[in-house]
Amino acid sequence: MTGQSGLAPSHILKVTLDNVEPPVWRRFQIPVSASLDDLHAVLQIVMGWQSEHLFDFRVGKQTFSPPEEEFAPFLIEEPDIEEQDEEAAKMQVVEGLKQLVNLIEHPEAQPERQQLLSTVLQGIGGGSSLLDRMDEDSGLVAVGEVLKRARSRLIYTYDFGDGWKHTVVVERSNVPTNPEQPSICLDGAGACPPEDCGGPWGYQRIVAAVEHPDDPDFADEREWLEGWYERFDPNRFDSAEVNRQLARLVWSLGLEPAMLG
Repeated sequence: MTGQSGLAPSHILKVTLDNVEPPVWRRFQIPVSASLDDLHAVLQIVMGWQSEHLFDFRVGKQTFSPPEEEFAPFLIEEPDIEEQDEEAAKMQVVEGLKQLVNLIEHPEAQPERQQLLSTVLQGIGGGSSLLDRMDEDSGLVAVGEVLKRARSRLIYTYDFGDGWKHTVVVERSNVPTNPEQPSICLDGAGACPPEDCGGPWGYQRIVAAVEHPDDPDFADEREWLEGWYERFDPNRFDSAEVNRQLARLVWSLGLEPAMLG
């Protein structure tokens, strides 16, 4: 189904970052024929993440994620030095180790961390790997195939180490798509947490460190913020900047009538 513009209609979605205070949420529009990979790209921008980690989508018991070759830079395995330079190989190993460290250091933060750690370790030992959990290629599934109507929802997980879970809900469906900017952020609140801060548990300590600058209990968090997020405001959200980034993303994705119809 297409609208008068020749483009597929859109959903208005609300994404909420689970288990954090102050609340972090965004409301945005995206064509129903955009792929889940496109939705991932839009979520990274509207939320404020930096696309540095793995992700997946879950609808019921089904999981959607990039294919194996797209996971390669993050896999916990011995890199192929002949096919990549030394620096890239080091980064590959560091990323894998960082995920393990985050899982081990804060098992109390989220119960599912222990199960995920077990899954990763099985993969290292030749058992069921992290990739075995992935069911369908997220690049081949349209948003409208899994979010079919108002109140439909899915879970988007970003960074399996920190375990950022987002609940995505359809608030409105069959909304006309703007051909000049198919995806646009309509509203939101709360700053995106810093990357690699330890998940919801670690982020709450970051917020406490900002709110209580003289409390010695949060000295480590203030030191960690120094040089990176000195002016971090947990309540800041700039929709205008988000939409400037989305405009560039839409152009690069090439969301034209032929693709969206």
